[in-house]
Amino acid sequence: LSDLLAHYEAATVFDLFRDLDFLVKYERLDARLVPKVVAILVEKARADSRIGHVLAGSFNVKGDIGGRLREIFGGSPEDIALLKRAYFAASAGDPHFDYNSAGFSTLLDIEPDFGAEWIDWCYARPTKGYLSRYDDNRDYSNLWLRDDYMKTMRDILERIRVTQEFESFSYGDMFITLLNDEPQAAAIRARQRELFEGWIRDAADDVAQMEFVFTRAVGLAEDDRRVLLKEFLSRNEEIGDFERLRLEPDSGGWSGSEVPLLEGRVAFLESLLPLFDR
Repeated sequence: LSDLLAHYEAATVFDLFRDLDFLVKYERLDARLVPKVVAILVEKARADSRIGHVLAGSFNVKGDIGGRLREIFGGSPEDIALLKRAYFAASAGDPHFDYNSAGFSTLLDIEPDFGAEWIDWCYARPTKGYLSRYDDNRDYSNLWLRDDYMKTMRDILERIRVTQEFESFSYGDMFITLLNDEPQAAAIRARQRELFEGWIRDAADDVAQMEFVFTRAVGLAEDDRRVLLKEFLSRNEEIGDFERLRLEPDSGGWSGSEVPLLEGRVAFLESLLPLFDR
């Protein structure tokens, strides 16, 4: 095994297989072999980010390593820290890896505060000076189906809120927007509404937080948005604060006449009027 470790120490990105699962068969000789190799690759990835591509396969939850991440790396704070660094390195080396966030969710199982750390790492990386919803390719929707979704998603969104410098194209939208064919859309939207309702109850008098919440919520159904506005108005009667809330999504494009679109907007806004009859 010393020759194998020496190979990883000396190898360039062109000398490495992406799949590390073969290492598992040598664990009977050294139970720490996988962490040792991962540590070598994480260190090498600091000089050549492409090596992160080699680490990416280790987060495939159906793989021999990815299916046992908690067992292999969950035994000590040092191993958990190594696993997180490996995920960051894999993300830098392969922007399309962990497309369904299954590895991300496994990390949350091991380290519940990983979500906020991920946001910090993402905001620290962009060379263009900002982070937007166009800078990530993952589908985070399954995170809403976790038992701890309320804390997990609130932590992630709150960290984005306090970190982002401007609202346009917010990275927060990545954690709210659903794919058109999402099979669990109804359940996820219900949980999103529940989270936003709780956030409004907690901070209705903080207009900066409310701007963030209502902007994230524009993708919810009209009935859900009415519920959120009702909750807000029951706790904050400041007209100036209300005027800063976003109540509708961007209209986007349309084909044919714009009249039906405008009629729909009018109908929705008129449906809000009873909320003000107090």
